[in-house]
Amino acid sequence: IQPERLGGLPPRIVIEALLARGACMYNMGMPGQAREELETSLGLATHNNDRRARARVLVMLGLVARSMGFMDKAAEYFSRGRDLCRSLGDEYGEAAARLNEAIVFYHTGMFGKSEKSVSNARSLFGKVEWSPGICRSLLVQGNIRRACGDYEGALKSYSKAGKMAQQLGYRKETALFLAYSASV
Repeated sequence: IQPERLGGLPPRIVIEALLARGACMYNMGMPGQAREELETSLGLATHNNDRRARARVLVMLGLVARSMGFMDKAAEYFSRGRDLCRSLGDEYGEAAARLNEAIVFYHTGMFGKSEKSVSNARSLFGKVEWSPGICRSLLVQGNIRRACGDYEGALKSYSKAGKMAQQLGYRKETALFLAYSASV
C-alpha cells in the first residue's frame, strides 16, 4: 500500500488504528465489521513486516471467528498468533493466544488439547505476573475438569480462582467462579 493511500500517516499508526477499531467493533457486538477492519490491519501488518502487530491482530481475529462460531478458523488464528508471539518472546501475547485456544478446544470437545493449552497459558501468565490471566486460566481448567467428570479437580480449580478473584476484586471472575462452582 502506497504511503499516500494512508493519508500521510505512518503505516504503524494505521495498523494500530484499524486494530483498535476492530477490537471496539468486536466488543460492541459487530463481528462482521470487526473482521473487515482486522483483516485490513493484518494485510498492512504483513505488507510492512510488522510481526508484533500481526500477532496481535491474529489473536483478535481468533476472538471474532470464535464469536461467529467458526471454531476451526478461530483455532487456526490463535495457533498462528501463539507461534508468532513465541518467536517474538511476547509471553503475554502467547499466553492470551493459548488461553483462547484452550477455550476453542474445550468447546469442540478436544479436552486433552484444551488442558495442555490452558496449562501453558497459566504458566506464562505466572511468568509475566498477570493475575487476571492466571485466574481465568483456573476457571477454564475447572470447566475442562468438570466436562471430563473430574468434579473434585474442577472444584479445586474453581476454588483457587474464586479466592484469587475475591482477594483482588475481580468481579467478573468472582461471578464466573460462583456460577461454575454451583454447577458441580
